[in-house]
Amino acid sequence: MSKKLFLVFLMLSGLLITQGYSQKIFKKANKQFDLKAYNLAISNYRKSLKEENPNNGDAILKLAECYRRTNQPIDAVSWYRKIGKEIVDHPAYYLNYAHTLKSVGKYAEAQEIYWNYKQHNPIVGEHYALSCDFAMNNLMEEEAYDLRLFGGNSKYSDFGVSFYNGKVVFSSFRKSLDGIVGDRNDNQIQAKVKNRLVYTISDNPSMRDPLHSLRDALKDDENLGPISYATDLTRCAYTKNSFRDGFDFVGIEDNNMSLYLATANENGDFTDEVAFKHNEIGYATGFPCMAYGGTALYFASNRPGGFGGYDIYVSYLKDNEWTYPENLGGQINSTGNEITPFFDGQTLYFSSDYHQGLGGFDVFKSKVIDGGWTFSENMGNGVNSLSDDYFFSINPRTKDYYFTSNRLGGRGKDDIYVATPMSSPEEYASNDAFVPVAVNLNSLQKPSDAYASNTRVVSNNVEVPTDYKLDPNVVPPAVDLSQMNKNTTNAIEAIPVSSTEASMPARIKISDYKKDSDVPARVKIPTSKEGATSGNTDVKTVSSETIVSELSQARLIAVNEILSANDDVFFIQVAALFKNRINLSKFERLTQFGNLYKVFKSNSTKVRLGYYLDRAEAENV
Repeated sequence: MSKKLFLVFLMLSGLLITQGYSQKIFKKANKQFDLKAYNLAISNYRKSLKEENPNNGDAILKLAECYRRTNQPIDAVSWYRKIGKEIVDHPAYYLNYAHTLKSVGKYAEAQEIYWNYKQHNPIVGEHYALSCDFAMNNLMEEEAYDLRLFGGNSKYSDFGVSFYNGKVVFSSFRKSLDGIVGDRNDNQIQAKVKNRLVYTISDNPSMRDPLHSLRDALKDDENLGPISYATDLTRCAYTKNSFRDGFDFVGIEDNNMSLYLATANENGDFTDEVAFKHNEIGYATGFPCMAYGGTALYFASNRPGGFGGYDIYVSYLKDNEWTYPENLGGQINSTGNEITPFFDGQTLYFSSDYHQGLGGFDVFKSKVIDGGWTFSENMGNGVNSLSDDYFFSINPRTKDYYFTSNRLGGRGKDDIYVATPMSSPEEYASNDAFVPVAVNLNSLQKPSDAYASNTRVVSNNVEVPTDYKLDPNVVPPAVDLSQMNKNTTNAIEAIPVSSTEASMPARIKISDYKKDSDVPARVKIPTSKEGATSGNTDVKTVSSETIVSELSQARLIAVNEILSANDDVFFIQVAALFKNRINLSKFERLTQFGNLYKVFKSNSTKVRLGYYLDRAEAENV
């Protein structure tokens, strides 16, 4: 018996050793996950699933989460799907799955999960479910910005623009400044994986324009930024961070971010650094914005006592001391995260991942009225996207908007964009354009020749003679529509009926769509096309986020034909062209899928492909 027991003991011991060894890769991946070494964890989770246990649900979930946290949403969705219905039992991952679906435009699927998430948190689930309707409606809005990629971007992350004495200052993970004379050794730079502050003297440099390091060669420049300067250019505030290239800027357990104040010199560099007295140990404090000549400091922090994750606070300089930070309140802050404040003296701009938006972090604005903040307003499609949009600022000279986004179509992992607000159609309208007041038909009078030639319209009041009445029994003769068609056809050259002549479709909700008609997945724009071409034609390539809008808005366009008011046709917008000379030859290869049309809107010419009688057909193209 003792011999048999000994053999059983050996077998059990061997089994335990084998099981322990078989989980070795998985355990290593878990340690890397906890240390936020997500790229290494991705490699080992995949290896563990291949060599140890292909059905390890924990490994699959954490692999999906690694992809999400490194801004690879398409891969994240793919791995979340593999877990199946079991993901419902993991509320945190379930919510993140819905967020990731929303970030790739799968609004219908995301909304269904948000509704199901109500069993875990009714308020949060319903809030995000309704945000999908908000996103769809806003994607239908007319474009309000001329958007272009900042020329100083690299294949790494570039973020957090500020302005100092004609310089555009920002943080970058790039490994080289392209051999700038006097810059420190490139080999030393390439050995780093840190971000540092750089600047350019151009508002929107080309790829060939040199960048310069903001700090002197002997000063520490690792993991600094973003930075904010006081308007008197004598003081600044900056963040010491632990950011990683391509990773989320904020997380649940972040505590390695703190604020520093310093004296700025004439070059934008700084000295006399001192830690902000209200940094809190164990919590993050960062993303500064100096306002009111450097006497107010807005920042974000995940310290206790707020509304949710990160909240926005303000501290004032009084008697050379910074006051205890004040939370900006519920009009600004939420149960989610509010970060990267920018205050221009009248309006606060910030980013939130909870207020109703299009995707991840969206940019919002709120004004100060009678000492209080107005309801936060989404900046809309263009500044915001399906991805994360943050670090908003305004160029004091050009008034252009600068912000950072990890949307598809950029040059790196996080890129800087420049947005110029388009003038509204009302600004182009004639001064005497108006809708006349109602007229009493019984008081109308046959006008004399003198009246017809001399009468003016003043202050929206129509001068109408009173001694001639229309005969209510007289009906005007019918119009020959066939003749109207013949006369009208020749005047139309692929130009859409204007918004004043054709009614726009009503706002839609997710419930109006079938389950399989989600927003089309976004298409990666080649990095060699950065939104503009050389020469006199400026071309903005349109992402599929805009295609959804244009499918809903481009209607009733004719080429040598007249479409009845009951004909609904659909178009795909492929580009927006600015300036004078327009060359459509570069789009000729698209004619295999339909005809090309020019649509004149605001200060641009839209190029659209169509038309399609069925929305699904257009989406397939």
